[in-house]
Amino acid sequence: EDLELVEQEHYRREIYSSTEIRRRVRSGGEWRYLLPECCEKDFREHLKKIRESGIQYDFEPGWKKKNSSHDTFEK
Repeated sequence: EDLELVEQEHYRREIYSSTEIRRRVRSGGEWRYLLPECCEKDFREHLKKIRESGIQYDFEPGWKKKNSSHDTFEK
């Protein structure tokens, strides 16, 4: 059986942070530019749940290179 493999574009993965997106949704901030268009429809289905959930972290949210990948940050 022939299958076609379609590679997905990585819409500047280095700028996306799910923690930051959730924080902005909860606070009423702008989040759409942090999410690739291909994900926005699925994400919108979870907006109510995200808005109603509490903050679940004890650190300053936001993307930081040192937190992006396990053990890849230059020390």
